[in-house]
Amino acid sequence: MFDTRPIRRAIREGRKMQLNYRAVNDEVTDRIIWPVLLGYADAHSLLIAWCESKQAFRHFRTERILNLEVLEETTGVSKAKLRQQWLQWREAELSRSRSTP
Repeated sequence: MFDTRPIRRAIREGRKMQLNYRAVNDEVTDRIIWPVLLGYADAHSLLIAWCESKQAFRHFRTERILNLEVLEETTGVSKAKLRQQWLQWREAELSRSRSTP
């Protein structure tokens, strides 16, 4: 099981994280992210974050995180505002997927 304590600390403290992530296609990328939420399901946990390189919210399965570091740099955005922005993004994504034939 993946140790989520550093992620929870970064969320709590509003700190950026650097991570190496293996995508479903096995491509490994380095990312600077702003963690928003950590969710849990039966088989895995999911990190929701703003990705600086993609300039968009992304969902990361924690078992695909190869390495992570909580940075000293803060996001500069309150936890509540970042969560609100993600909720707005998610609603827009859901609306787009409903309107696509």
